[in-house]
Amino acid sequence: MSETRLCSPTASLLAAALLGLGPALALDADTEATLLKQSPLVVSAEAEAMPRMGSICWVLLVAAGRAGDAAVVRDEAHVAPAIRRCAGLPPSVLAGADGPPSERVASLLPGHRCMALVGGQAPARGGPTPLLEAPRPDSRRLGPATDPVIVADPLRIRNGHARALRRDGQPGWIRRDRLREWTVAASPGLRCLPARMADGSLGFTFAHPG
Repeated sequence: MSETRLCSPTASLLAAALLGLGPALALDADTEATLLKQSPLVVSAEAEAMPRMGSICWVLLVAAGRAGDAAVVRDEAHVAPAIRRCAGLPPSVLAGADGPPSERVASLLPGHRCMALVGGQAPARGGPTPLLEAPRPDSRRLGPATDPVIVADPLRIRNGHARALRRDGQPGWIRRDRLREWTVAASPGLRCLPARMADGSLGFTFAHPG
């Protein structure tokens, strides 16, 4: 693949902003749509080389997974080619080889898979989807669920809730009807893979089968 470059100072500012978002990437739907629309700036090949492209593309793929089959992801004139370019990076790059320990994959997490939140990361009516201590609505909240959600594979369902993990490894439960399959419409077959990061936290990377 050709060398990935940035095309303008605007792209440089966007890349810096993306890198500052961190693993949580807690954006509302409108902001994520804007981010995706600007993604061609980051993955163009017209100016000087951009370091940490794996980290930047990681953020874009997270946003694409949250958007699901939304029109912005299927924009073949701009956004979809940018997503496919990021999805085509070597696995070692998407695994954070050029990033800090919190973004660098140490190993994959067997027995788990990624799922997406229905409606994305943005708060729904009644607030963000919570991760609960026990599989019942009145259980103590451990905090908001983050998207992608790391769940047991196969799913462990109890009382309408699915077993899930926080980024610190603490187990919890999330309503099953708040989860959907993780997909990126612009790059069919791209998989989100739960992983243990070099700093010991849980995260994820992306890869195509094979």
